[in-house]
Amino acid sequence: MKRIIAVMLMMPLLAIFANVVGMAGGLLIAVVTLDITPIAYYHQLSGALGLTDWAIGLTKAAIFGVIVAIVGCWRGMRSTNADPAPGVLETVMSWKDTDGWPSWAFSNHDAPRVVSRWGSADRQDDWAKLLLALLMGLRGNVFLYQGEELGLSQAQVPFERLRDPEAIANWPSSLGRDGARTPMPWSADGRFAGFSKVEPWLPMPEEHKRRAVAVQDKDPNSVLECTRQLVALRKTHPALRLGKFVSLKLPSPLLGFERVETGEQIRCLFNLGDKAVRCPMIKEGQPLFVSGRIDQAKGMIGGLTACWLRL
Repeated sequence: MKRIIAVMLMMPLLAIFANVVGMAGGLLIAVVTLDITPIAYYHQLSGALGLTDWAIGLTKAAIFGVIVAIVGCWRGMRSTNADPAPGVLETVMSWKDTDGWPSWAFSNHDAPRVVSRWGSADRQDDWAKLLLALLMGLRGNVFLYQGEELGLSQAQVPFERLRDPEAIANWPSSLGRDGARTPMPWSADGRFAGFSKVEPWLPMPEEHKRRAVAVQDKDPNSVLECTRQLVALRKTHPALRLGKFVSLKLPSPLLGFERVETGEQIRCLFNLGDKAVRCPMIKEGQPLFVSGRIDQAKGMIGGLTACWLRL
């Protein structure tokens, strides 16, 4: 119990640090809770630990700023090809200003990579860019999981190379978590893609090597370059870092919201379907970022397209 108290006492300091850095510099950190809301988790955890009122107050910032980020989106992260739109909007809208500054992520080391979980292999880059724009448009700190900036897919690890105890114990009914824990590909050259000079703990798929940092660094249309553009925009525009989150009521497969700060309003629109659809809201504003295709004159947004508009 003493260890638990010690950890809980330290966590507000970590939360304050993450919040200050994230709000001031647009630092990207991350995790989305789609099955259990952050507020529900906070109360469950408080009850489980038997925290007194003073302890609850002391750790509230940490619960929302750090623990929620670690918990992750259990339903969304473990499902495949699920429509993320309802869960994302529901969770973001349930977060009140009095709950503290939120942190979001679409991937972590305990869940399948988001581009494989929510997207499809035939349009992997399109999905990767759309999901990055969706994540970075949210209000709060954004965590990017290693390889997410490259659009890496979930690796298929053979049984003899598994390291995850859960996967080994439940194989083949569960492939476990190793597919999201493979080494970071830095270059396409060499046996281990620049990660190490000796064989790493998990194998690296050839598809990951083709998406290595050195390869994408030379491509202006790569997922890596898209990530850099989005990070730069968050740093440049206060509305994306600090602005109020306003949900837009749009029919499926569209998703939209606005970020509003004094003197600035940015509309974020997304088409999660694979075909172009009408979207009158896209007619307004100056495009800041577009991944995919839009036709503002006709009010059309292409399939798997993300668009940020400054109004």
